[in-house]
Amino acid sequence: MRKQLSALLGVFIIASVSAIDKQLISVGKTTTPPTLDGVLDDSCWKNCLPVTNFIHPGGNTPAEEQTRILFCRDNEYLYVAIHCDKSGMNTLTKASLVHDNKFIGRGESVELMFGPDPGQYYHFMINNLGAVYDAVVEEEKPDVSWNSGVKTAAGTGDDFWVVEMAIPLKNLSNGILTSDTWLLNTYRNSPMRQAYSSWMTLPKISWHVPNEFGKMSFVEDTPGLRFNSVPAGKDKSDLKLTFSGLPKKQSQWSIDLADATERRDSETILLPPGTSLSKSFTLDGHIIDSGILTLVVRDINAEPVAHYVYRSSPYFLEFRLASSRGLDGSTFTVCPEFPARRGLAMSHNFPGYEKRPGKVKLNHELIIELPRSCTVQPARQEKVLAIGKIERDGKELVQYSLKNPWMYNAKFWRSISLKTTMEPGEISAGYYYARWQGGQQSPRKMVIECIGIGQVTPPKRLVTSVYGQFLTPHWRQEEFDKYYNLGINTLRIRNANSSSGMLAIIDRAKKQGFYLLRDHFFPGGSIDDYGWGKWTAEDRDARALDINGYYVSGKKGYQLSPTYRGPVFEKYMKEEIEFTKKTGINWFSFDMEGRIMPNGDNADFHPRTLAAFKEYFAKNVDGISYVDPREFMKPPTGKYDVYRKHWIVFKCQMFADFFADMKKMLAPYVGQTSPWAGPVFSEWSMGQPWDEIHMDRSLRGPQFHQVFDFIEVDAYSGVERFVREQFLRETKLEEADINVKFIVTPSPRRITSLEGEGEKYYQPLTMEHGNELKYKIFESAAFGAKGIIPWHYPLFTITAWRDWVDGIRVVKKVEDIVLDGKRVMFHGSNTRIRAHGVKLDNRVVLVVSEYMTDTPMETELSHNTDQPCNVIDLETDQSIARIDGNKTTFSVALTKDIRARMLLIEPIKQ
Repeated sequence: MRKQLSALLGVFIIASVSAIDKQLISVGKTTTPPTLDGVLDDSCWKNCLPVTNFIHPGGNTPAEEQTRILFCRDNEYLYVAIHCDKSGMNTLTKASLVHDNKFIGRGESVELMFGPDPGQYYHFMINNLGAVYDAVVEEEKPDVSWNSGVKTAAGTGDDFWVVEMAIPLKNLSNGILTSDTWLLNTYRNSPMRQAYSSWMTLPKISWHVPNEFGKMSFVEDTPGLRFNSVPAGKDKSDLKLTFSGLPKKQSQWSIDLADATERRDSETILLPPGTSLSKSFTLDGHIIDSGILTLVVRDINAEPVAHYVYRSSPYFLEFRLASSRGLDGSTFTVCPEFPARRGLAMSHNFPGYEKRPGKVKLNHELIIELPRSCTVQPARQEKVLAIGKIERDGKELVQYSLKNPWMYNAKFWRSISLKTTMEPGEISAGYYYARWQGGQQSPRKMVIECIGIGQVTPPKRLVTSVYGQFLTPHWRQEEFDKYYNLGINTLRIRNANSSSGMLAIIDRAKKQGFYLLRDHFFPGGSIDDYGWGKWTAEDRDARALDINGYYVSGKKGYQLSPTYRGPVFEKYMKEEIEFTKKTGINWFSFDMEGRIMPNGDNADFHPRTLAAFKEYFAKNVDGISYVDPREFMKPPTGKYDVYRKHWIVFKCQMFADFFADMKKMLAPYVGQTSPWAGPVFSEWSMGQPWDEIHMDRSLRGPQFHQVFDFIEVDAYSGVERFVREQFLRETKLEEADINVKFIVTPSPRRITSLEGEGEKYYQPLTMEHGNELKYKIFESAAFGAKGIIPWHYPLFTITAWRDWVDGIRVVKKVEDIVLDGKRVMFHGSNTRIRAHGVKLDNRVVLVVSEYMTDTPMETELSHNTDQPCNVIDLETDQSIARIDGNKTTFSVALTKDIRARMLLIEPIKQ
C-alpha cells in the first residue's frame, strides 16, 4: 500500500459518490476584480482556493502537466483564471480564434462544466488563444445558440499558458444563484500528447457525466489555501498547508483530517486580517496505510468550504470481451466450421499506463475456463496451457492459461479463438479473468452460443476478398482451405517481398486457384508506409511547387508532382517490375485517399508542369492567347474562368498520365492473377468527378477514372445509405458521360462514426437490421459490382461470416448476369419499396428492398415478356410467381425479418 501511495504522490480524488465525498471548492467574493491581461498577478487570485491536482481518467494517476484553475466573483461577473503547465510550448498546434468552434476541444484546451443541477449546466471550451465555445446543456442536449458574453485574455510563458475569463452573471441563471452550491468539473485536453485529465475521478474519457461532477460553493469569504506537500507514503509524513486570510476581516478556519477508519486529526486556525500562516500536520502510518485521507476546511460556522479526498486504490488488471461495437458484450459466438476469434479489451492502472499506448511490463496470465465442448486455439507466438479443472455452476470446466509479459490499455489488445464441437443452436458458458502476482480479476462469465455457417465455394469471376487479410509465408494449408470454403477467391499481398518463402507461398496460392493482388500498392513501399514520401525525400525534383515556387506539404511528406519521371521513379518502378516478373501479379490496388496529391488546387507549378501545360494549350485550345497559370490563378480568378477550366482538365490528365505510365512499364511483365487481363489498377473512394471544385482539389477527373479500371466504393453505414449514394453516383456519372466500374467494400458491421471525423459522417438514417452484410452483398450485385471486398478483417464476427457465406452463396448463382448485364429499374405499386437490378439477354436479377422500417409490406412489380418466365427467390430457390404475355405483374412481400429479397426472372424451359 505504501508503494502505491508513493506512486500517487499529489493526487486528491473522490472516494465515493456520496455527497460528503464529492470534491468541493469555494468561490468567494472580491472587491478588486482582475484586469483581463493574461497575467495572474492580480490580488484577487492570491486568496483563491485552486482547483488542481488533475488526474487521468480511468485511474488515479496524476497528470504530468498540471492545471490550476481559480474562481472568484463580484456582483457582475464570475472570474476564472486558467494556468496550464506546458512543456515544449513550440509544440502547440495552430488554434482557432473562432467563437463556438466545436473543434476547440480537439486541440490544447480546458473545459469547464458547471451549473445548478444535473439537468442544466453550462459548458465552456477554452483554448490557449482564449477562443471560447459556450453552450447551455439541458437534459443532455447542448444549445450552442446560447451566448455567455464571456470576455477573455490569453498569455504565455516559457512552460505554461494562461487564460483569464469574465462571465457576466446575468447570463448564468439570470444572475440569480439559485443555490449556494453548484455542480462543477473541469478537464484538460492535450490531444497532441494523447493526454487528458480531470479534476474529478472519471471511469473513462467521458466528460458529460454530471453525476460524477464535484461541487463549487458560493460563499462571502474564502480562505486562501495552498498545498506545499502531500503524503509521501512513509511511516511519518508531513502535510504542509499555507493559509491566507482575506483583508479587513479576521478569519477562523478549522481543518479536519480523517482516514478511512474515521480516525481524525483536527485543528482550528485563527487568521488575523491580511496575514498568512503555514501549518504542518504529521500523519501517522495508520492514516497512510488506510488508503484514504480526507481534508476538510470549515469556516467559522462549521460549513465546509473546501473538501479534498486522497485515495489510493489497489492496482487492477482486467479483461473484457470486446464486442464489435465496443467494450460491452458477454456472448462469445462460435461455430463448428473453424475457430471463432473474439477481441479482448485490457485495462489496468499500473504506473506508466497513462503514457500512450500505456505499455507496461508485468508478467500476468489470462485464465479461460471452458466446457469440454470448447478448446482455446493458440495464436502465433503464444502458448496455451491446460492447467487444471474447476467446478462452477455445478459443471466441470477446463482451465487454460495464456501468459504474457506486457499490458496495454487497449480495446483489442488480446484476442482468443475458440474451437467447438457444439451443435448449432446449443448454448453453454465459460469464465475468464486476469491473474498476476499479488492480484486477480474477478471471474467474468461469458455465454457461448453456437451457430452454423456452412461452406460455399468461391465465384469464378466475381472478385471476393477481405481487406486486412494478407498472405504471408507462414500460411498453412488449413488457412487456404478456410478462406476457400468461405467463398473467397482473391488473396492480398502487402509489399513487394521477394524472399524465397514469400515467392513460394504465392506460387502455392496460384496453384490452388486463388487470384492475387498487390494491396495498398505504391512503388517504393505500401501506401501506408508512405512510399511516395521516399520519392520526395530522395529527389527534391519530385516535389510539387505552389504558385510562389515553394514546396507543397502533403500527408507525411511533401506532395508529389505528377509530372515527375526522374531517377527515383525509375528506381522504384524497376523494383516493382522485378517482383512482377517473379509473381505474375497483374492487379494493383491503391488506397491513396488524397495522400499523393491532396492539395491539387495549390499545385503543381513546377517548371516541368508549366512547360507541359503550354504544350497542351497549343494543341487543345483555339481562339484565345496563352497565359501563364501563375498569372491567371492569382485571385481574383473571375476573368480567367476559361483558363482555369483548361488548367484543371490538364492537371487531371497529368495525374492520370502518372499512373498510365506505371501501367505501361508493368504491362510486359504481368501474368494474370485476376479475372481480367493486362495490368489492372483499382483505387479506393469515389469522389465527385462531375464537381469542378472537387476535381481541382483531388485531380480525379474523367481521365483518372479511365486509367483506374475499378473504383472501390464503401458501404460502411446502413444499407439504405449505400443504396441511396450509389444511385446518386450512377446519375451523376451518366450526366458527366464517365464510365466507371465498381468494386463494393461493405463493412461487416454498421459503422456510425470514425475517430478523427469532425462529425458522424457515417451516421445512418435507418434502423439496423439483422442481416445487413448479406443485404449489402445483394445490393452490390444489383448494381452490377465486379467485386465485393469487405472492410475489414478485424470486424468479422462469426455472425458476419454467416451473412457473408449466405450472401455469396446466393450471388454466385447468377454472377454471369451480375458481371455482364445492364442496369434495369422496376417501378412498383409501393413507392417505399425499391426494386432494381441487371439484365442479361432475357434473364433478370433484381433486389427488392426497404430498410427504413421493419414493417411488413408488399409491392406489385411488372415485367414485360413474350415468353413464360418464373420469378425465383434465389435464397430459397422457390418460384414465387409465373408471368407471361397475359400476366406481367407479380407480388413481392417483405417481412419484419426479411428486408431484402434477391430474385431471378428467367424463361421457363419448354
